[in-house]
Amino acid sequence: MNARIFFKKGLDSDSEIPVHNHPHVQTTYVLKGAFKFVIKYPDHDDIQVVKAGDGIYFPANLYHGCIPLEDDSQLLDSFTPIREDFLKH
Repeated sequence: MNARIFFKKGLDSDSEIPVHNHPHVQTTYVLKGAFKFVIKYPDHDDIQVVKAGDGIYFPANLYHGCIPLEDDSQLLDSFTPIREDFLKH
């Protein structure tokens, strides 16, 4: 499943990044703007700033999240299996 997500500039780039997890494998491609991402592995946090043209991978069930660093930032998220919770909206 693919989803194009639009963002306004988020919290300050020094703020703690809110995280969530889900049973889906996720890949993210930055279409526009920039984001600060975190993936919380059991033994460390992986923090990256990604910009238009960059991609990032999220294993299933690991906590992750992002802060958009610019207005009108856009992501193309791909999930497997399909995100049934997205279809409810």
